This record gives sequence, C-alpha cells and structure tokens, in this order.
Amino acid sequence: MRPTRIGCLSGTGIIAALLTLLIITGVGLARGGVLFSPGDLNAAQKDQALGGVATHAETGGRCAACHPAVWEQDTMTERCLVCHSNLRQNVESFHAVMLAESQNLHCKHCHTEHLGAEASLTVMQMERFPHNDASGFSLQSHQQTRDGVPFSCADCHGAEIAKFKPSRCLECHWEFENARIESHAADFGNDCLACHDGLDTYGESFEHAQTSFPLAGGHANTGCADCHAGARSLADLKTTRHECAFCHNHEDPHAGQFGRECAACHTPEGWENATFDHSLAAFQLTGAHAGVQCSQCHLNEQFKGISGQCAACHLDPSFHEGAFGLNCAGCHTTSAWAPVKFKQAHGFPFDHGAPGESSCRTCHPNAVSEYTCYDCHEHNQGKIESKHREEGIRDFNDCVRCHPTGREEEGEND
Repeated sequence: MRPTRIGCLSGTGIIAALLTLLIITGVGLARGGVLFSPGDLNAAQKDQALGGVATHAETGGRCAACHPAVWEQDTMTERCLVCHSNLRQNVESFHAVMLAESQNLHCKHCHTEHLGAEASLTVMQMERFPHNDASGFSLQSHQQTRDGVPFSCADCHGAEIAKFKPSRCLECHWEFENARIESHAADFGNDCLACHDGLDTYGESFEHAQTSFPLAGGHANTGCADCHAGARSLADLKTTRHECAFCHNHEDPHAGQFGRECAACHTPEGWENATFDHSLAAFQLTGAHAGVQCSQCHLNEQFKGISGQCAACHLDPSFHEGAFGLNCAGCHTTSAWAPVKFKQAHGFPFDHGAPGESSCRTCHPNAVSEYTCYDCHEHNQGKIESKHREEGIRDFNDCVRCHPTGREEEGEND
C-alpha cells in the first residue's frame, strides 16, 4: 500500500509556494518596501539637507536608512544620529543631555513617523516620555497641578527644557505648605532631588520596618531629623549609625561604665524597667540578694569596680570582734545570716553528743572571745560553784580546760 502524500508538500505545491514568495518579494522590492510600511513618511522640507535628503520621504523607501536589520548591532536611535549628528554638538542642549544621561531614552519616544506626509514629527506627551529613565525622577506624583491641570514641562523646567533648578521644588511647594517645607529644608537642606525620586519612596509612606532598624517602642514617634540629623542625601540616610549611644550618649547615667551595649539591659519601650542579667557578672545574685534594689549595692550609680566582699555592704558585727576577717561565706550563705553553719575548726562539739546544734550565742552570748556554760541544760551557776568547791576545785571558770567535750566525767580525775 503506497503512503498518503500531503498535497501541499507535493512537488507542484512546493514550486507554487516558492513562485508566490518570489513574486511578493519582487513587488515589495520594486515598490521600496511599501508592503511592510505602516504609512507614508513625513515630507516637510527642512532648511538644510541631512544625510543627503531634505525630508524622510526622500529616502525612497529605504527602510534600512532608519531600521537596522534584526541581525545588526545598531539601534534606531543610532541610525537617527547618523544624519542628525548635530544633536550631540551642543553638550548643554536638551538632546545632548538626555542622550548622555539615559541609556533607555530613544528618539521614538518623542518623534514619530509613518503618520502621513503632513503629520508632525514631534509628539511630546509627558505620559509617553520616560522621565524616570531619562532623569531619575518619576512623574508619577506630578500628573496634575493642585488646580487639576496636567503638568507641562515648563511648569518645572521653564523655557530651557534641558535644565532644572533644584530650587524650583521649594518654590512650588512653598506656595501651599510653607511651614512644613521650611522645617524640612532646615533639617535636610535644599537639594530635594538628593533624596526624592517622585515616587515618594522616602516620604510619609516610607516603611521604616523594611530597614535593618525597625522603629519600635519610643522610637515609633521620633521625628526623622532626630536620628538623621545633618543628612543631606540618601547615602547619609542609609549610613546613619544604629548604636543607642549615637543618639543617647548625653543621656547615659552610667557615665560610660557599661560601654555602648544599652540593649543588654534596656529596650526601645523606655529606659526604665531595665532587665540586666546579673548572672553574667562576676557577682551573681542568689538567695536574699536576688530581691535587693540595684541602688543598695551600687551607691552613687557606680556599677564598675564594686567590691564583691560581703563587708563592702555588711559591717562586721561587734560580736565577731574581727575574729573571722572577711570570710563571711565560711559560716553564712546568701539565703540569710541565720542559721549559721560554722565551717572552721571548733574543738568543742556543738551538740554535746545530743541531736541538733546550738547557736553561737548559746555559749557566746556577748562575743566569740568569751563563753559560758551556765544557764544551759542543768547548769546553774550556784550549783556549779558549790559542787566544784566541795571537791576542792577553786579554779573552775574555764570549763573547757577540764571538760573539752562538755561531758561531766571528763573532769573527775583532775
């Protein structure tokens, strides 16, 4: 069975297609590319010929005079400048300035063709002009004046469209918001274009939360100039330092004792209710110290160089008579002064062999250098004197000499 052949791919069909294409191409070439033209070229006469022609219509339909082929590197703007080379000669002219400052601005944005022999070659419409690409300033917020009339180039540029006086921004806005403009200019200078782009990027709707320094707590109601004092450009605004001390150095009550890490204790909500983690310090707050106010230890707002010795805050009681020096922790804990846990050598047993321990003042009622055995258990001074005298003991005031452990029988052989 012979395969079915598609009719248009037959030898006759292919030959017919090629002949049709050749005929169309020949007619198009003969008529100067009119088949691909959207309309007649402008025929208005100029004072002098440029590129060998006085009008675009005199190009004779040579599309390549203005339109580069898809495989060529040229652009239409570059083809225009082959003839209109004088546009670059005056460096201060509108065209020279626009061509020099913008890579995205092309002749076709303002100059149109193929609209007929009598049509204007210049159609200057602000909505079509790429003002943002050409100058870096968008016209988005300048569509209409306060009277509802569309802006014209002359409203901002005056008669010389290639030039712009920065003072024009202030002059215009002064007319309807003079108080704000006066304050704003005093804070950030007169060069409005150094910060503003016509899109209000850094205006009242600016979202500071999108930056690396969100405005929280007390910062939320702070004016721009309070932090960006002296800023005169976007670079100045973006490089403003974030350290607390950059703005609050004059408010530091610690006289620099804690350096510049304010956030270690404070939050943007306010200076009060500081949350210093004392466990990070050399002296940790445990026991009863945990509830002590800062000012009780840090007198006169001195924070560095405070002694960690107990005696720096707690005077040695007269009861000690200086016998234990500064080693309070040898007996006491931070939980409370009492009960005391005597940890040094003590020849006399605290419990006399009975359960529990006696307090220091049981035997040392006045001072640690003195002791008494009277008024404890069955000890009565009168009975003790009588008993010792009956046994012929005259010197019985130093009880421990004969009773080193507190037991009665220890002294029977003395």
